[in-house]
Amino acid sequence: MAIFARRILQRCINESFSYASDKDRHVWVSKLNSPSDRAYAATEWEVVLLHTIAQFGALRHQPRLGGESQLDIVFQNPELTFAADITTISDRGLHEQNPIEELTEQLERICEKAALSNGGVALSVLDLSPHIGRGAKRSFII
Repeated sequence: MAIFARRILQRCINESFSYASDKDRHVWVSKLNSPSDRAYAATEWEVVLLHTIAQFGALRHQPRLGGESQLDIVFQNPELTFAADITTISDRGLHEQNPIEELTEQLERICEKAALSNGGVALSVLDLSPHIGRGAKRSFII
């Protein structure tokens, strides 16, 4: 699902010559021309965020700093210097791990079979996870 209008994304790409390579732009365009691509939302955020940050100082995109990891941004202006990675959160996989919709549908079928005419069944799902992070298990109660 698109977050930004195509004209905004096109403008950001057109104005990215000072910090992005031709290869970067081709990768972005390829992903943005395929809305079903798993990285579509992340690509939108990266393109727009880079464009926005570049308005405030010198931006280097994926600079070679040595080592195995590669940062997305190194930014510098007279008042601020920082390095960062751009990431997009996602709930992909959460629905497969916690099939709450399937449970709801099964409960509805059971209620229909039992011919419950008054009331019904209320389902409330709460997340009791103390920590949400990479690889964290989520615990739910019903």
